[in-house]
Amino acid sequence: MENNNNEAYWGYGALFLSSSKTFHQHTVTASLQKRSKSQHIAWQRRSAA
Repeated sequence: MENNNNEAYWGYGALFLSSSKTFHQHTVTASLQKRSKSQHIAWQRRSAA
């Protein structure tokens, strides 16, 4: 019984780690896209002016 609980605990731990890693990658990608978008808009304004 105790062993089964321990395995379930580690299973949840691995699941949490993998999901948080995916979430972190998603937020990093989103912020990078946002930054490149604003840089692109600034570059368009500069070339238009």
